[in-house]
Amino acid sequence: MNPRNLQNDTKKNQLRIFEVLYLLFFGLLAFVYSPEIIDPVLLPRQIYLSFFVLIIGIVICTKHYKKSIEKDVSFFKLTLPWILLVIFVIYSGSAIKSLVISESIYVISKLLIEILFFSLTYFLLIKKELSIESIVKSILIFCSISVLIAFYQIIIILIHGNGLINNLNEIKSSFANKNLFSFILFLTIPFALTGISQSKAVKYVSYTLLGIIVLTLFLVRTRSSVIALLVFITTYAILHILYASKKIKATKQVAVIVFLIGLILSVFVVNKQYYAGLKNSNTVKTRVCLWENSIKMAQDNLWLGVGAGNWQFNYSKYGLDKFPSEEIKNSITTFQRPHNDFLWVLCETGILGLITYISVFFISIFYCFKLLNRQNKKQDKIMISSILSCIFGYLFIAFADFPMERIEHQILLLTLLAIVSYYYHNQFLKNDTTTYKFSIIFPATIIFMSVAISIFICFFRYKGELNTRKMYEFHQMNSWPRMIKSANVALNPAFYTVDPTSIPMDWYKGVAFFAMKDTINAQISFQQAYELSPYNIHVINNLATCYEIRGYHNEAEMLYKKALGISENFEESRLNLCAIYFNSERFDNAFKMIDKCDISSTDTKYRTFLPIVLKAYLNNKVDIALIEDGEIIEIYFASKKNNLNFVEYIKFKYEKQ
Repeated sequence: MNPRNLQNDTKKNQLRIFEVLYLLFFGLLAFVYSPEIIDPVLLPRQIYLSFFVLIIGIVICTKHYKKSIEKDVSFFKLTLPWILLVIFVIYSGSAIKSLVISESIYVISKLLIEILFFSLTYFLLIKKELSIESIVKSILIFCSISVLIAFYQIIIILIHGNGLINNLNEIKSSFANKNLFSFILFLTIPFALTGISQSKAVKYVSYTLLGIIVLTLFLVRTRSSVIALLVFITTYAILHILYASKKIKATKQVAVIVFLIGLILSVFVVNKQYYAGLKNSNTVKTRVCLWENSIKMAQDNLWLGVGAGNWQFNYSKYGLDKFPSEEIKNSITTFQRPHNDFLWVLCETGILGLITYISVFFISIFYCFKLLNRQNKKQDKIMISSILSCIFGYLFIAFADFPMERIEHQILLLTLLAIVSYYYHNQFLKNDTTTYKFSIIFPATIIFMSVAISIFICFFRYKGELNTRKMYEFHQMNSWPRMIKSANVALNPAFYTVDPTSIPMDWYKGVAFFAMKDTINAQISFQQAYELSPYNIHVINNLATCYEIRGYHNEAEMLYKKALGISENFEESRLNLCAIYFNSERFDNAFKMIDKCDISSTDTKYRTFLPIVLKAYLNNKVDIALIEDGEIIEIYFASKKNNLNFVEYIKFKYEKQ
């Protein structure tokens, strides 16, 4: 056999190994789902990615076993990988400011495994051991599976006769919600456009997916995805005009026509009622409020931020009264991110973190424009143009939502960036032929340690979420001892201390101890929860209640005032502070507190406290005989409804009699 042919066959087999691995990875990604935990996709997909990185690392190390890796210097001249490394360092350093270190550790582990995925993909492309064509096919399979799952959900909705319009939130494929599903579809557009230039079968699949993607994005009516799609189409059309050549003109025109037809069909086919959600102003107002609080947070922590993963424990510090929803004002609904990745990065890592994060996109855009001026192959120009258009659209999504949190979205984004880096390396950096050798031990150690850290952390967090879900069930059953036991099993000081809604596990333990009338252990638990989340009004209120019961009245009063400073309309703290004022015979202050309550309040304490406080407040102010509780409440309600001063109103009423 000819040695040269044998060498070529070996290279093809090596290439095929990585193609198969990436094909399996993306083909199974949509099925990675665990309904037994609270967030069924976030942790499972990080674990899945970690094992994939491990397998890729093992294959690379096996290939280079007992050999050194030879690499040209140009591999390290690319700026983008170094910028990603700087982001990792900044996020790691920000942990010194964290209130909740377990959240910082998790975010850092997730970032580490994502950067490793980018680096390995970029490395395999450079070494010609992975082709762009195989990546495109893999992601088209992933997109097809995701779409098929969504179609199944649509069929189920129609079979049950519930109406598609009222159940759009159920169209989420295998993702956490419909918004994240629409973001995924958007990120697959460059691969679908590139697939048009491949084999006939891939071409037909690509055309079909493009039409489905556009239609679905309008169907699920996610505002940021629709606008991102329009940004993509506009950018792609402009690039088509600026960079089109005779060789690629026809293909690009077809691609643009497909998008425009899909857009027009979406507008006419989809019922106008579907777009009511796009005009919903409450979500916009809520996000504006989140951004206002985030800006204040960033101003207070400009250089180092509040720590990776710790925005969620600080945003309420800057007030909840401005929010349009009563559930948010009362911290029934909480937020884990500001629905703006740029503000998120700024708040958690400071101004240097934001500059570095934005640099990733600026550098990628710079690469794309340089490549468009150099590339001649139609397939390559389509790929680069679509990636550039996708980056601009992604920037809008990142401005209005939180794709940075999700593993699958970052996988697709980093795959796009790895492809751009590969093209740029080949065009502008490959001329440097200086090479050197280094041992496989160093990169292997980094890969295996990083994967081990990620899986180790995810194991404890998975166990935490699993037992947190059990704890919720025991809470609803009022099974306090089992609730405490589940919280203790879930809790790990280093890796899991808060639930997915940002509530410390110790708070749940405190609730259970308090229900069992064990105020000492309740206070200890609430105090530990307060140290982690000092701006959560429920944590503050419960700790203050324990202080009050145990005779620490000044401390209790201070904490109730802190809770009301965060949310003035938090009725529970207001009534508790009213009780402190009443017990210390500060009746005027007690009346001022209870007078701010809504007269339609359903809180049993409000109806209990009101007549007692009103009588104490009227003492020495109005010279009237004692009246029944029901009558004094009716008089008070009448004064409130007529916007009259209570004392003046009752004087007038009795003087008239």
